[in-house]
Amino acid sequence: MISTLTKTLAINLADVAGQGDMFVLVSVDGHPAYRTNYVADVSAGGTLLQLGTVSAAEAHTVTVQFTDANQNAFPDAVRDFFVSALLVNGGQAGTATLHTAGTVTFEVPASHEEPPVLLGGTGPDTVTLSVSADALPAPQFYVTVDGVAVGGVQTASAAHAAGESQAFTLNAAVGSGHHVIGVRAFGAAAQPGGALHIDTLTINGVQQAQDVTVAGGAYQLAIDGRSGPVRQAIIGSGAQVLTLSVSEDAYQGDAQYIVTVDGQAVSQSAITATGWHSAGEAQTLTVRGDFGDGPHKVGVTFLNDLYGGTSALDRNLYLNSVKFDGVETLTMGTVPIWQNGTYTVEGSFAPPAAPPPAPAPVLPPMPTVPVAKSPTTLSPVTANPVAPSPLASSPVTTSPLTTSPITP
Repeated sequence: MISTLTKTLAINLADVAGQGDMFVLVSVDGHPAYRTNYVADVSAGGTLLQLGTVSAAEAHTVTVQFTDANQNAFPDAVRDFFVSALLVNGGQAGTATLHTAGTVTFEVPASHEEPPVLLGGTGPDTVTLSVSADALPAPQFYVTVDGVAVGGVQTASAAHAAGESQAFTLNAAVGSGHHVIGVRAFGAAAQPGGALHIDTLTINGVQQAQDVTVAGGAYQLAIDGRSGPVRQAIIGSGAQVLTLSVSEDAYQGDAQYIVTVDGQAVSQSAITATGWHSAGEAQTLTVRGDFGDGPHKVGVTFLNDLYGGTSALDRNLYLNSVKFDGVETLTMGTVPIWQNGTYTVEGSFAPPAAPPPAPAPVLPPMPTVPVAKSPTTLSPVTANPVAPSPLASSPVTTSPLTTSPITP
């Protein structure tokens, strides 16, 4: 048995604009929970008031008291006041309309426990769905794992509005790989107010989904049971590097593929994709080799396509990127490969660039050798006196001046 421990209460109130002021008091089990003198017009959807949580194992009373502020002045005036919905755990539990001041009382019954149902199945993992319904007659449903029904048709008898929830448990092998758990509702679930609710869905005690409403249709939950990280792969050796990014939609197992370069497979066996495309994951495959410079054709061949009838039950392969020595070749973006077959990408390995010329050698500077300096000694200079030489006086001979007469 699984039954909720608490219930969440809420109420939607509305009036008609232009009819004057009013006062509203909402009480839960005799305790005031909300007072207001304004609620939105019924044409605007009213006002939703949260009343809090209460014990699911006990019965409760919700009272709405409406007082017309203009009643004394206009005793014959018509007032329209609406309790559009009393909500218990989000499900409708009552409505009311008043045309004058008054009180409306709603009884919320205690939840009763529904016995758990074992659906059977095989596998080491335990899948538990907690289910409830909106109204009687109770809707019917069945559960599938990877498109295969487990346990037959079931009836949801727990009242959603009362906070009840019944457990349906099955065994399956969903601990690794990609799986889809489905719930298909029919019968009363297709009628207004008769929806089926998946309150929680757990695998091995770990919650995977909650608060899902199935109104006469199917619900599918994709489960990623992979226990480890995305596995990367490195193949071969050589100077040239081909890098591929691959992802998958797994269904009853992972997608498998092979890679070829110019028609030659790069591995002796198929490669398993492990990156979930829907989760934004990708597997990086690194292929090393001496392929030669110039153009090459790379082929990616999808080997094990599988389709179960819906997009959630479909195994696909996606080629996200192809790089030749780090240069992207798949310029159009991700290519989906939805059926068995080969997608070919053409690219080229460029020859290695010529090495740059060697730089001119730089000679180291000549080392500086320190020279030791000897002190210089100055010798004193001795002045020798010079004796003057005597001058010899020679006698001067004077010649007589001869005058010649001037002839007129």
